[in-house]
Amino acid sequence: GRALLLAVGGISMFGYLAGDTLGASRILFAFGRDGLLPRRLAAVHPVTCAPHVAIIVHALAAAILAMTGSFGVLAPIASVAIVVVYLGCCAAAWALSKAAVVPLLAIAGLLWVASHSKGTEFLAVGAVLLVGSVVFFVGRRVS
Repeated sequence: GRALLLAVGGISMFGYLAGDTLGASRILFAFGRDGLLPRRLAAVHPVTCAPHVAIIVHALAAAILAMTGSFGVLAPIASVAIVVVYLGCCAAAWALSKAAVVPLLAIAGLLWVASHSKGTEFLAVGAVLLVGSVVFFVGRRVS
């Protein structure tokens, strides 16, 4: 039973990591294509037509984070980052619908979830947003 559980868990983790690497790197590719990040991220491999530079950058960033942080540190930071993204989506849904109750309830729920996070988690997400903003503005001036 233990061997089967480990094998299935390993296969599941590999599937998740492969999907994340190939899927999330498309965001970097799109940002590079649209000029929001360095255009080199939009490079496409001549044979496979895959955005190989974006895949490598995403995989390296994920590997560095995984090797330098522990799950106990990275999981809450990722949770706060997801709450920030969802808050933006809910705010956009509210603005587009003009009088929707559901987005306002979702915003209230997300703020409640965020209120249970530590200040250091918000600082970490803020630091990432700051670095991303600097990369964006420097990239805009260069191109």
